[in-house]
Amino acid sequence: MKAQDIKNALKTRGLSLIDFDDLYGFNVNSTSECLRTGRPTVEKRLSEFLDIPLCELFPDRYYLDGIRKYPRDKMPYTPKNNTGATAKIGQST
Repeated sequence: MKAQDIKNALKTRGLSLIDFDDLYGFNVNSTSECLRTGRPTVEKRLSEFLDIPLCELFPDRYYLDGIRKYPRDKMPYTPKNNTGATAKIGQST
């Protein structure tokens, strides 16, 4: 489904995107971000709330069996400049 179709489905149930965020305790704009870039937790809640399978809501993100095509595993944080330097602010290394 397109993002506008999902918004309209929520609207027919009396909710805006922000109302949906509040209902499930998501951060503000989580549902909006989900429609643009994807957020698996929000996608699953939308699917349950609208009673539409994930593969129909987000066919580009989910297979027919409900498995995500491109898993978004949480990767450990790695600084961009991982040189191991431990200099304090204002000191040069």
